[in-house]
Amino acid sequence: MWQQIKRLREEQGKFLADAKAIMAKANDEARSLTAEENTTFDNLCAEAEKRKGEIERAERAMALEAELAEKREQRIGREATNTPEQEADQKAQEVRQQFDQYLRTGTIANGEQRALTVTGAGVVGDRTVYSSLVTALKTFAGVREAGATILPTSDGNDLDVPRADDTNNTGQIVGEAVEDNSESDPDIGTVTLKAHKFDSKWIKVSIEMLQDAAYPLEQYVLGIAGERIGRSFNSYATTGTGIGQPKGILTAAGVGKTAAANNAVAYEEILDLVHSIDAGYRNAPGFRMMFHDTTLAAIRKLKDGDGRYIFAAGAAGAPSTILDHRYVVNNSMPQLSSGAGSKVIAAGDFARYFVRDVTGVIVRRAEELFIGQGLVGFRVFSRHDGNVVDANSIKTLALAAA
Repeated sequence: MWQQIKRLREEQGKFLADAKAIMAKANDEARSLTAEENTTFDNLCAEAEKRKGEIERAERAMALEAELAEKREQRIGREATNTPEQEADQKAQEVRQQFDQYLRTGTIANGEQRALTVTGAGVVGDRTVYSSLVTALKTFAGVREAGATILPTSDGNDLDVPRADDTNNTGQIVGEAVEDNSESDPDIGTVTLKAHKFDSKWIKVSIEMLQDAAYPLEQYVLGIAGERIGRSFNSYATTGTGIGQPKGILTAAGVGKTAAANNAVAYEEILDLVHSIDAGYRNAPGFRMMFHDTTLAAIRKLKDGDGRYIFAAGAAGAPSTILDHRYVVNNSMPQLSSGAGSKVIAAGDFARYFVRDVTGVIVRRAEELFIGQGLVGFRVFSRHDGNVVDANSIKTLALAAA
């Protein structure tokens, strides 16, 4: 840029010098400019004035470029002093502030008006709102806590999860130079995960609460929505039919052991359930047992043949176990009092249960619907599905039939 300015100044100086030379010649000869000299003089002055404007524009551009470069260096310097976690926290705080403003006023900062569908680069941002909701979901979701595989997707189109089962096939011994063209193909298929829409129902907030800037409204709304949707999804992920709803673990899993009683389980029956599952799954990091809290209370009272409790409390922060296996409480599971044939314990590698979360939590705000009560309504929607991709990985213990 500076080279261009230098050239323009040299040209401007030459035009002015030539114009001055014409004037000097006429003054020396004590006469006025001729018509031709007058035209030439005007043209030279016009060119000099043109160069002056170009120089001013170039200098302004150069100054702006220097200013931007200085700001960029300052920003880079600030970022260099922040850790990635600090940068993420700062961005999350900005997102939360915008979301909180939307909840309180129905508007977005800086005059922006965008749909609060949390997808991609929306104003609210998929990570902040979505993560908040999932945190609440986990509190009420035994299936998620059991170690289910979570598949977040950016859209709700059908998602095919491929599966293959070759456990019934083996290799063989063949003789030397003996031709053998036998075939034994694995069982290959897919499990399709859809995107069922879950609804928090209306969450009503008083106008006074909206005006109370100190109250963490974001946590209140998303907390309630997360609990409602979390309880609903966990129920379907446990016992859902898979028709118009997630397919539950108890629906997909086979019975590994049937109890002798229709209202109680014995130590040996739990042991048989565990060993009804192939050791390949039993030794996996995701192997767990899952049952209702009241069932846990009954299991904690059981003893083995040597009079030792099969429940072992974890020491020094280690998790508690039953028969050396970790467990998860899921209050969507049937209880021992649920009746004959109820599947009261599930055991297996719960990482083979796939949960599909569409990363697009939608928040809607209704100002007029409840205005007569002095309330503003909020409604949260999210889409999920779940299914066991390997039916052999999880087995259940069922109470005796009537």
